[in-house]
Amino acid sequence: MSQEATPKKKPRRLQVLKSVQLTPHLQRLTLGGPELEHFPSGSNGAHIKLLLPQQGQALTLPTAGPKGLIWPAAQDRPLVRTYSIRQFNEERKELTVDFVIHDEYGPASFWAKHAQIGDEVGLGGPGGPALFNPDAEYFLLAGDLSALPLIAAVLEMLPSNAIGHAFIEIPSEQDQQTLQHPEGIKLTWLISPTPSSRLPQAVLDLPWPEQVVSATVAGEAKAVVLIRNYLRLEKKLTVSHCYAVPYWKNQHSEEAYHEERHRTMDEVLTPA
Repeated sequence: MSQEATPKKKPRRLQVLKSVQLTPHLQRLTLGGPELEHFPSGSNGAHIKLLLPQQGQALTLPTAGPKGLIWPAAQDRPLVRTYSIRQFNEERKELTVDFVIHDEYGPASFWAKHAQIGDEVGLGGPGGPALFNPDAEYFLLAGDLSALPLIAAVLEMLPSNAIGHAFIEIPSEQDQQTLQHPEGIKLTWLISPTPSSRLPQAVLDLPWPEQVVSATVAGEAKAVVLIRNYLRLEKKLTVSHCYAVPYWKNQHSEEAYHEERHRTMDEVLTPA
């Protein structure tokens, strides 16, 4: 991810206001603080960078320097992770972020699961490409649990008369949520404890609509790339009608995956 991996501007310092376990594998944190003043409205679903303290340490954020950010020494440098905004309440100045809680240890999920009211976190962003094309006539959404905040946000932004299909792969039935969505959007929950095992085939098996399609795809890298190639190469969707972003790669940390993800993102934004 290189440049995408770290904020370019001085990050905001926020505090945890609320923590709720939504489902067995999703923890919702509400963040706030004075530095959310002037945060862009209309940012639901957009990418953000969260800067998390190293375990057992206070949060040390980079400071602004004459040539960019000055980062603290390695032992104090915060952990940087990419997430999607589930919701920003402009009136209350509150930012809602949903964290996937892994069965195995992960530093970000561990922090989210154990975060206490008042704990500090840094925020960079928002950013990222357009989440969907509002001029389309049919909306295809596909993603795993990590993409559920994005999909939920997009469903809430679609016009009430929108038609389409949303495929959501989750590890257990208990991770299913009640989502607000247009009546014409069909929701299909794919239950699989193995990441990416059902999502690609579900999209490939969808009878292709005759209408102009906008696709929003996110989640595990292998699944996203497979679906993106199908949509871009076989179905001829253009960049403007195909948001396809890998969020993570199975058995890779974000640090280990960041260069590959950066290359994949370049491909996402390059016309076929």
